[in-house]
Amino acid sequence: MLLEAKAWKTLFRIFRKIMPTWPKRIRRPLGGPANAIYSYLASLLYADCLLATINVELDPSISFIYEVEKCRFSLLLDIKDIYAPLLVANPAFMIYRRIKSRAKDYFREVRIRSKRGVYLNGFCRRLVIKAYMDYLSKDATFLGRKMSVRSHIYWEYRRLKEHFLEEPEYVAFRLGEK
Repeated sequence: MLLEAKAWKTLFRIFRKIMPTWPKRIRRPLGGPANAIYSYLASLLYADCLLATINVELDPSISFIYEVEKCRFSLLLDIKDIYAPLLVANPAFMIYRRIKSRAKDYFREVRIRSKRGVYLNGFCRRLVIKAYMDYLSKDATFLGRKMSVRSHIYWEYRRLKEHFLEEPEYVAFRLGEK
């Protein structure tokens, strides 16, 4: 198993220890409110990574961690994994803890091929977007630069492009490092 997959399994195991009601990760269809929140946040981060890739003029289909596949932007997944604990896992955990007792007010159930799925309603989507934007606007310091996390994402792609052009050595952003 790849290291990033092991890291995500460990993260979800920790979530379940902290909050026993945190469900197993189910993607298709989304199996419960926590999975719906997590998937929506992941799609927001994916969109921000795509925007940064386009702005920096990198080809999103190249990759250095994930295997390149047809019809998948692997480079986005490479960088998304760096920021997902901060921009996806933290807000998902916070929002789920806050609204789990009133889940019926924030989600709608659907049936897809005899399986039960859950989607966010409009109010919950706005709540999730606000939490995501709050985390994006937080400041982080890396290599002596203090800037918003959104700017870090863009800067990460810019540094990666410079590395591909054989300029400086690439040092990835790590949470908690100064």
